[in-house]
Amino acid sequence: MSNLELCRNISQHEYQLPRYYETVQCDANGCFCVAAHNGFIAYDTRTDSNKVAPKCSNCHNALKRIFAKGDPPSDTFIPRCDMSMGNYEPLQCDAKQEYCFCVNTITGKQIPNTRKRKEKNRRIKCDNIGKFSLDSTQLQKIEGGEPQERYPVGRETCKLDRHRGNACRGAKPSIRYFFDYRTFACLAFEYLGCGGNENRYRTSSECSFDCKLRKILIVSFQPQSSRSHS
Repeated sequence: MSNLELCRNISQHEYQLPRYYETVQCDANGCFCVAAHNGFIAYDTRTDSNKVAPKCSNCHNALKRIFAKGDPPSDTFIPRCDMSMGNYEPLQCDAKQEYCFCVNTITGKQIPNTRKRKEKNRRIKCDNIGKFSLDSTQLQKIEGGEPQERYPVGRETCKLDRHRGNACRGAKPSIRYFFDYRTFACLAFEYLGCGGNENRYRTSSECSFDCKLRKILIVSFQPQSSRSHS
C-alpha cells in the first residue's frame, strides 16, 4: 500500500469517527458550557469574557465522561441536562426508556420511591417542581389544577409551562425562551419547530417584557407640618 493510499484510509477512518463537543466553548463575547453529545448551550453559564471559563454542571461533566471515547454502549444511561445552568432535568428515564424517576437536579442522584414504569395515564411528581406525564413522548409537565397566584404577570399565557411542540417538515429545532412561573424567570428550552403554546419567545428580553410587570416608583410627598409660633 502506498503512502497516499494509507493517508486516504486514515482520513476516511477519521471522518467516520463520531465527533462530540468540548464541554466549554467560547466566542468573541464570552465562554459557556454545552452538552457533549448535542452541543446544546446552557445559556445562563455564559461568562462576560472569553478569557474566563464557566463552571459547568455535574450533568455536563457526566456527559463529558460518557462521550469521552466516542459512542457509549447502547445500555448506557444518558442524563438530560437543562438549558439554563446545565443542571439535571428533574425527571430522568433509563436507557431503555421503560422507567422514569425524579432526581436531585444538582447531583443527579435518584430520589427514593419515585421510580415508575412508563405507562398510559401515569403521572409522577418531582418534589415541588411539578407533575409529569409518563405516557407522552415529550414527557411534558402537567399542572394539578390552576397555578397558585403568587405574583401578578403581564399575560395569563405566562403561567403556561414550556411546551417543546412537535417536529415537522421544513422546521428545525431552535432555542426559545419561556416564562417559568415558579421561579419568575425566563428560561431557555429547545423548541422542535411546530405547535406548542403562547409561552414561547425568541429572546429572553421579549419574554421578560411580556410577562414581568414593570415596577413603578411611587414617591409620596408629605406636606410639612406647620409650626406654631408662640
